[in-house]
Amino acid sequence: MSQIKTADELLTAYLILSNNEKHLLNLLAVAYTPLALTDINRAFKTLKLRISVEPLLAPLAKTGLLNVSYQYSRPISCTCATPIIERICRQLVKEDKFSLLAQAVEAVAPLPRSYYVNTKYNFTNTEQFMRYVRMAFYQGDFARIQEYYAIVTRPGFYLSAGHVQADVLDPAVAFALICGNPFDREWFLALPQGVIDVTLPQLADTITSLWSEPGESVLQLLEDGCNGRLGRQAPDSWYFELAHWQFLRGEFGRAAETLTHLPGLTLPHACLSLLRDGTDAGIGGFATLLPAYRKLLGKRKAVIPGTLGALYPIALWLRNQAADAREAETYIALWSMQSIHNSQLKACLTHVPGLMRNDPAARQQFAAVFRFINESWRLAPLEFMLAYLLAAWLDRSVARQYLKTAMECMTQAVDTGLAWPAEELSALISDLEPQLTELKTEADAFEAEAKISLLARRIRYLEPWAWALQSLSKLGT
Repeated sequence: MSQIKTADELLTAYLILSNNEKHLLNLLAVAYTPLALTDINRAFKTLKLRISVEPLLAPLAKTGLLNVSYQYSRPISCTCATPIIERICRQLVKEDKFSLLAQAVEAVAPLPRSYYVNTKYNFTNTEQFMRYVRMAFYQGDFARIQEYYAIVTRPGFYLSAGHVQADVLDPAVAFALICGNPFDREWFLALPQGVIDVTLPQLADTITSLWSEPGESVLQLLEDGCNGRLGRQAPDSWYFELAHWQFLRGEFGRAAETLTHLPGLTLPHACLSLLRDGTDAGIGGFATLLPAYRKLLGKRKAVIPGTLGALYPIALWLRNQAADAREAETYIALWSMQSIHNSQLKACLTHVPGLMRNDPAARQQFAAVFRFINESWRLAPLEFMLAYLLAAWLDRSVARQYLKTAMECMTQAVDTGLAWPAEELSALISDLEPQLTELKTEADAFEAEAKISLLARRIRYLEPWAWALQSLSKLGT
């Protein structure tokens, strides 16, 4: 039997399993992260179930329902397939079976007691932490979740990263992992209001960051909340994420209207101004936003968070007036000092001044960084789009080398309804490959209808020697 891929196929296969196979997958769905084979057997003894586990592993793994880790050709641990893990747990809650299985998991994989007098539990890694947060979540024990977060967020506490992403130390991220796989509006709206308020914008942010799916159901709920159709005032974070999403979709008028509900200037405001009102206006928006953001955080050297924050130095380089290059370099230097904003795009931006001087070392380093961006573009497609803008502008050999990836990224943006990055890439690609007239026509039509100027249309490519000559002419100015 060939391995099953989609969540619907996996669920269909799960429903026709034998009772023992379902017992195994149910236990692993509750455990979430890898459970040792010895612990699985002990858990079944706790549940008074006589199940021979090892013969079940290979057939289930073949269907794709089960992931098995081996050591010296022997199975040592298992996990349930991610696409159906939350569906199984939600059904177990409906059938009032989840808590019993959670107790069995806790019995065989308990939390260690803390060495600290005032702390009840201890956690050693993100896998263990996420397992217990999730079990409490499905049992509706949000007070327990607060206890867990109080432990791991205290000064000096450290969790080693396992196979679960480290940012689950943000409750919104942890809740989004649970609620977005898949997103079920009716089920989601039955959760406590506080959970809904922090989770929905995180779900939206994940979708807009990964371009992984159209996410229409999340977008619709955001719109319903912001338009008052949920019977209460939406949090500011909902308006922010809705405007961000509308901006990426190329719905600039709707994004501008959504932003009227926010009390101050935000990143989408500055981005809108850059595209609709021109480079000068966009720079003015970012320059106003930056000190306000620093004041809010109480940090004099903070930079604007998020991938779109990179539009500030890019806009400065595009304008390229007297002190613009110096301001952009200063901003990138501050960004480089802040590990919380690490990204390959940041690494690309640090080499822009060298590219503008036709520095061979900078060209070599830019090409090396772009290779990493190309390899991981599906994890950060917007970063790829902005980095590709830099390549098309400053190093066309790199842009041509990764033209195929740019086409794939453009298609992904189209498939997920994100018109602005799609048309930026259309314009960049058609400039590199003039025979692709259809892409140029699409970008032209988008600009005309949206009444904006694409960033791709503001760059002017110069040969490397011309950049060097231009740099020399500015010495002493």
